[in-house]
Amino acid sequence: MIALDTNVVVRLIVRDDEGQYASARQLLDEECRLIWTVVVETGWILEAVYRWPREAIAQAFEDLMAIETIIVPDDDAMRWAIGRFAHGADFADMMHLASCDPIAREFVSFDKRLAKQAGDKTPIQVRLLG
Repeated sequence: MIALDTNVVVRLIVRDDEGQYASARQLLDEECRLIWTVVVETGWILEAVYRWPREAIAQAFEDLMAIETIIVPDDDAMRWAIGRFAHGADFADMMHLASCDPIAREFVSFDKRLAKQAGDKTPIQVRLLG
């Protein structure tokens, strides 16, 4: 299995350089790991650099995750984070919650907005500090 860097993932999604897209697409013949930090950085690039709307970004990740050879750490948690982002939540905050180590019992923050955006059905309990 190989792990994909952000620039490879961006080429797969954006296709703004056909030569690099072809090289990146060839990698999909083998299993490719899509790691949390690369997803966060890719989301930031698509939003800040390419000015894609959040719905298009969410759909691009869904399409990427639908590729049989793309392996993500926790499919359900990542889809939860992407879904919350599509509905207005901060992408990085939702990815923080979704990527918590399974042995962690709660995510502690001062950020009331994070807790509100996460909603009731979070992958990990959010505890706000006063």
